[in-house]
Amino acid sequence: MEQTQKSNEYVQFFSGQQLALAGNSSIVKIDLRLPRDTSNSNSNSNSNSKGMLALDVDGKCITVQQVSQQFSDLAITGVPRGGSLEEATTFTTNTAWGKISFGFQQKKSDCLGYLVFNPGE
Repeated sequence: MEQTQKSNEYVQFFSGQQLALAGNSSIVKIDLRLPRDTSNSNSNSNSNSKGMLALDVDGKCITVQQVSQQFSDLAITGVPRGGSLEEATTFTTNTAWGKISFGFQQKKSDCLGYLVFNPGE
């Protein structure tokens, strides 16, 4: 469903409902951001943006080791700075279509907290 209170002339924001996954895991929050076509406007927005999809996960713990078994080229791309338990150590992999980032938040640092898909990066 579009989040009209967040959407603007450059980006449409969408959210989704909780989704059960196999293995006692679930997606508890879906955040999809799509660029609007601004080719007819005089704006200076980043027209190269392809959007992004973020998924918050919960349930059965998915560890860094399990993620690295599927994605062997993970690189640390973000670390917590001590401001919140929501901050995460982020591991990113490059794919043929873009990047996937895996966030392990301080509140449950051994378990995957979210994934972010950035196409075209």
